[in-house]
Amino acid sequence: MNAFQEEIKQAVSEATAPLSAEIASLKKLIAESVEKDPLISLDDAAKKLGCHKATLRRKIKSGELECVRIGKKIFFNRSELFTKSTHN
Repeated sequence: MNAFQEEIKQAVSEATAPLSAEIASLKKLIAESVEKDPLISLDDAAKKLGCHKATLRRKIKSGELECVRIGKKIFFNRSELFTKSTHN
């Protein structure tokens, strides 16, 4: 590498160092969050609660339950799901 390329490489490293640290911090927070409160799928939630998936969908639509959507799939925070009354 020539001197100009080395200078650019150094400048990029210095500029991205704070971002790299922030990304590592966010990854750690996400991992801790998932460990503390893992998500449960709509299918699994319905089985564990002994109700139909349509019941859970209605409760989401009415605002009784909060969900996390990833693409077209529906997930719930496990602790929230089991602390709220979900049976009619």
